[in-house]
Amino acid sequence: MSSHPDRELNDLFERSQRVFDEIASRCLPRWVVTFSGGKDSTLTALLAVDYITRMDSPPRLDVVYSDTLLEIPAMRRAAGLFLGHLRRVGRANELPVHVRIVRPEVEDRFWVRMIGKGYPPPKPKFRWCTRRLKISPAAPFVKTGLPTAVLTGVRYGESTQRTGRLVASCTNGGECGQDYWAQRGPKGSSITYFAPIIEWRTCKVWDFLHFVAPRAGWPTQEVYALYGDTTLRFGCWTCTLVRRDRTVETLIDRDPGTPLEKLHEFREFIWDESRKPENRLWKDGHLAGLTLEFRKVLLSSLLGLQREVGKELISGAEIRAIHALWNAKECAG
Repeated sequence: MSSHPDRELNDLFERSQRVFDEIASRCLPRWVVTFSGGKDSTLTALLAVDYITRMDSPPRLDVVYSDTLLEIPAMRRAAGLFLGHLRRVGRANELPVHVRIVRPEVEDRFWVRMIGKGYPPPKPKFRWCTRRLKISPAAPFVKTGLPTAVLTGVRYGESTQRTGRLVASCTNGGECGQDYWAQRGPKGSSITYFAPIIEWRTCKVWDFLHFVAPRAGWPTQEVYALYGDTTLRFGCWTCTLVRRDRTVETLIDRDPGTPLEKLHEFREFIWDESRKPENRLWKDGHLAGLTLEFRKVLLSSLLGLQREVGKELISGAEIRAIHALWNAKECAG
């Protein structure tokens, strides 16, 4: 994959190779890719595996995918397809490549927190979901104590805010220039973060995933088809961090009548009903958690939706955890 007719794409590929050269020169025994299934983490994982196939003594490479259990079904399917291929490439080349699919503990899962404990749906100023559903499940596989290179898919130009943070990190203990960006992990950790695709423009990420990777056998066409010629951002189908989930709306417009339409209707129901004062508790004159009565309605509605779409949306373990929390609350008075 080292030669492309597109000169800019070829140059970007070579720049990423120099980042990997820098990482390899540090002799870190373990590399980790935190994989979300989106375009940037897909490209990062692909380039990392491609690079270590040419190393005499490749490091252990862990690709860690945090399955929130709420991913948009098409994105979850595309991620599974890619991870399955990655496993096969590792076996075929006798590489120390390990795919880790992690999930939140039952007590931290979305429905248990919201329906069982009464958390209101996440919002920008109370974003309780990300750490519990994605960061905490992956943490034990990232922070193992071994000197580790964590390969991230961050890029300049993704957003003004993110670019500002990347630039600021260069004067706050980071290393920038000479074709690589690196940032030490938290104090006392053995982690260093690297960004192999930091200089890639979005259009070139897509060019690589659409034209180059498939010719080398990588199943990246499905993630390309999901995004299309748009700037969609994928996440959970329940996401209430934005008023309108334009990603889901776009997918429904492309393929109406799928179960995603019913899931989106339930997401809208959560958004509307959770904001009504009668469905909320009050604390110090402000709206607080969800009332038990409304949480019972949510659970009943969710179980009805599960039967309707024919897919598991909430597990038996989660239902038992919810009822245990309700019973404990009632016993406590």
